[in-house]
Parts: sequence; C-alpha cells; structure tokens
Amino acid sequence: MDSTNTYEHSVEASERDRLDKAFDHERSAQAEALDASWRDKLSQLELASETQMERRLYMLTEHEVELDKTAAEEAEAAIFAKHKLEDDIMVLRDQLHYMGALHQLNEVQDDVQLWRPYL
Repeated sequence: MDSTNTYEHSVEASERDRLDKAFDHERSAQAEALDASWRDKLSQLELASETQMERRLYMLTEHEVELDKTAAEEAEAAIFAKHKLEDDIMVLRDQLHYMGALHQLNEVQDDVQLWRPYL
C-alpha cells in the first residue's frame, strides 16, 4: 500500500506541477497579449498626440503670420491717419491765416468807410 500511496502522491505532485506550469504559461501569454495591446494603444496615443502637436504648431505659425500681417496693416493705417491729420492741420492753419487776413481787410474797409465822410 505504501508503494501505491507513493505512486499516487507522485502522480498527484506531477499533475500539480504540470497544472502549475500550464497556469504560469497561460498567465504569461495573457500578460504578453495585454502588454502588446497596451503598447499598441500607447503607440496610437503617441501618434495622435504628435499629430495634434503638429496641427497646433501649424495653427500657431498661421496665427503668427496673420498677426504680423495685421500689425503691418495697422501700422500703415496709423501712418496714413497721421499724414492725413498733418495735412488737415496745415489746411486749417492756412484757413486760419486766410480768415485773419480777411478780418484785417474787413476792419480796414470798415475804418475807411467810417472815416470816408470826414475826409
């Protein structure tokens, strides 16, 4: 009976070892598959992130160009407005001088008309 118990115990231990090895093999295969899945997802995420960053960089470049263009247009408009205001000031000064001269002329005419009867 001892040899039967030993044989059964040996078969049982052998079967347990075989099951443990099969379990370990299955667990490592599943871990490798899960790891490969995670690596694929990580790779896709990195690609999407890189694409998004490239898109943002392109948009930033476009906005910089647009901003530079707008700044140049605004500077041109400011220079144009400055020149127009300077021209308007010159016209107003000329008109003011003209009005002053006309006023002086009118005063002289008024004085002449006022004193003409007495001359």
